[in-house]
Amino acid sequence: MLLNVLELRGAPLQIFPEEITTLFHLRYLSLRNTEISKLPTSIRKLQNLETLDLKQTRVIELPVGIVKLQKLRHLLLNRFQSTSRIMQFSITTKAQLYCS
Repeated sequence: MLLNVLELRGAPLQIFPEEITTLFHLRYLSLRNTEISKLPTSIRKLQNLETLDLKQTRVIELPVGIVKLQKLRHLLLNRFQSTSRIMQFSITTKAQLYCS
């Protein structure tokens, strides 16, 4: 099965499910409105990811591996402290950032 879209909006999650990083064909991942506070560095394995929605989560810092997501074009965020990593990410990938 080739899963392209995973919508976990509002799911009762506090920890990022590591199994997600095995979904090689995943293009869209929404963690919006979850209690997740940290993304694993293994997120870099999602090489086909184009959209990552982190709005209304507790994530306040992006992992180093985020810059390895060369196909990522849409990163939806809110209230981040790690602005240097966001800048490095946007320069490296030429992605569109949506912050509020």
